[in-house]
Amino acid sequence: MKKNFIPCFLFVFFLFLLVFPLESLEASKQGLLLWFDTLLPTLLPFLIVSQLILKTPAIHSVQKLFSPLFTKIFHCSVNGVFCILCGFLCGYPVGARLISLQIKEGRLDIHEGQYLLSFCNNVSPMFCISYGILYAIGSNHILPYLLIIYGSALLFALITRPKKSITPVLCAKKQTSSSENTFQLIDVCIIDSFYILIKLCGYMILFSIIQKGCFLLIPNNQIFSPLFASFLEITNGLSLIRNTPTGCFRSASAIAALTFGGLCCIFQTNSVITDTGLSLKKYIIHKILSTCLALCLFFLWNFFCRFITKGWC
Repeated sequence: MKKNFIPCFLFVFFLFLLVFPLESLEASKQGLLLWFDTLLPTLLPFLIVSQLILKTPAIHSVQKLFSPLFTKIFHCSVNGVFCILCGFLCGYPVGARLISLQIKEGRLDIHEGQYLLSFCNNVSPMFCISYGILYAIGSNHILPYLLIIYGSALLFALITRPKKSITPVLCAKKQTSSSENTFQLIDVCIIDSFYILIKLCGYMILFSIIQKGCFLLIPNNQIFSPLFASFLEITNGLSLIRNTPTGCFRSASAIAALTFGGLCCIFQTNSVITDTGLSLKKYIIHKILSTCLALCLFFLWNFFCRFITKGWC
């Protein structure tokens, strides 16, 4: 069935481009502008700087500062500390990219990489607060929503963490420390970061066209449309969630979208973990479980708000 589905999907997609050229052009522009206005300025600095830290002696300072806490909480190795830190602060797919780089360089094994990938590849706090909580949900209760969204990932990490702390992998590859190689290293990191972002741009455009085509075929529904759009691509989905009535449905939908990330983020993640041995199927399952945990935390919080403070938060 899978062999027949992909050719059929590509054929339908190609027909849509021919039959609806104006709609395809509009969707392409929307995806490109979304990439240019959101992903490029927010992700590019983090991709460049995180790779520079990883490839220079600066990584030792970061590990020394955070490893005493992170290794005790998550039972990870010292080499996984930086992946956790960037995975929660930088947004998709920086966490996955750093895990992939460290596996290829021999600093992480596949088992630890899969464990780290399950919880430290998330939406960035900047996007979560500005576009998710303040805009889509329309709430000023920023801290509870952040605790729910990121707390679900942390809770999943604690539930699935190894029984014992992981021993760091000995790596023979040295970080670049010579001043004469610094500019060359910066150039390499910039080119590599743009290579990743160009692939992300392609996914943003493709999923914008797919979403446009689906909405031309499927009747608009105030409940189904935001959920379906969020399943495909998180940013467009949140813009539709914004138009739903204020209340439990809007908040729960936004939390699910921000935690799961959508198919577009899954494809973006897959593009940076190829040739590493990491399982995309396991990553998707872990994301679904984290989303369920986030929804459980949200409804528990709303239960408290409704019966203690007499109102939904």
